[in-house]
Amino acid sequence: VTYIVMGRRTAKKLSELRKTLYSEHQLREKFSAADVENRNTINCDQFRGLLQQFGIVLNVTEAESAFLQIEKTEDERISFEQFAHWWRTAEFDNDQNAQFALSV
Repeated sequence: VTYIVMGRRTAKKLSELRKTLYSEHQLREKFSAADVENRNTINCDQFRGLLQQFGIVLNVTEAESAFLQIEKTEDERISFEQFAHWWRTAEFDNDQNAQFALSV
């Protein structure tokens, strides 16, 4: 139980750190690189690739879970603004998300 509590506390601290690691410009550059179709939006597979640019390797299910948390456009894609908002505000409360926060 102690490891779970400490893991969650650590995840929260790392989540806060994640928010300050990259400038808006750096986030935009990585997003643009993931937007291989030049549509100014990305789909779930491209989102997974985007996270890999940050060194975050998620399996398909984990990527889909994270992608579901983000508000989408009408065609089920996310814009840079939607991604940046998620990047800066996402909370990592449950065990799966705690693992994600720790990987960032």
